[in-house]
Amino acid sequence: MTNTFGCTAKDTIVITNRPVVKVNLAASAPGICGGDSVTLTATGGLTYTWEGPQGSFDLISPDKIIVFPSSTATFKVIAGDDCPGNRDTAAREIKLFPLPAVSAGGDTCVILGRTIKLKATGGAFYTWEADASIVSGANTSSPVVQPEEPTTYVVAIKDVNGCIQTDSVSVCIIEDPLSLLKPVDAITPTADGFNDNLEFIGLEAFPDNSLIIYNRWGSIVYEKLRYQTDGERFDGSRNGEELPPDTYYYVLKFEDLVFKSALTIVREK
Repeated sequence: MTNTFGCTAKDTIVITNRPVVKVNLAASAPGICGGDSVTLTATGGLTYTWEGPQGSFDLISPDKIIVFPSSTATFKVIAGDDCPGNRDTAAREIKLFPLPAVSAGGDTCVILGRTIKLKATGGAFYTWEADASIVSGANTSSPVVQPEEPTTYVVAIKDVNGCIQTDSVSVCIIEDPLSLLKPVDAITPTADGFNDNLEFIGLEAFPDNSLIIYNRWGSIVYEKLRYQTDGERFDGSRNGEELPPDTYYYVLKFEDLVFKSALTIVREK
């Protein structure tokens, strides 16, 4: 550059060509289960500004945060560089998945030397804690077990979202199953709250049972699978009508055992 007096000077300007900022926002998981967290990582810029619900994330580094929302929430990042106006924004919704309602099954008993199949529910994947008495199916909902002593089995149950809950089921050992079962030879269905229904003491240890009651001519007047596992009991009636006072006969089956006995229905006049 030369001025009017013939003096000259020169200077240099450095122009840096910055590409247009295009931010990418990645998540380590699509959502979280209760108490978990997810890491969000941004790329494509030189500087980053994060936005999200207050108290729901922590800054790990300028391009990375860890999020732990108490409900499904959206997090946003604004990426830029040292060129004014060269900015881009990205957002990511992080879902809060409900924890699965799981069950390892009800506590039960098994006759010594026999196997029993457990039944867990509520998930898509099952992992039972290692135990020498698990015969098969340790990674299924229904493993077969053969305990030699009272044992508690623990299972981790994972749902389709990856949320994991644990539960346990206890299995007791019965050496003489018939010693637990108290026979019933009569009921008095008079609605006085005493001996109105057929109730077997000890049958709760054998939920996989069947009960059939016959009249003296061999006709079935009542039958039910898994007797005493719900609120239904035989009350001396058939299809809502009272059966006459008489002697009936029942066959109760559980495990490989069959228990037979006469049953008298007594109605006071």
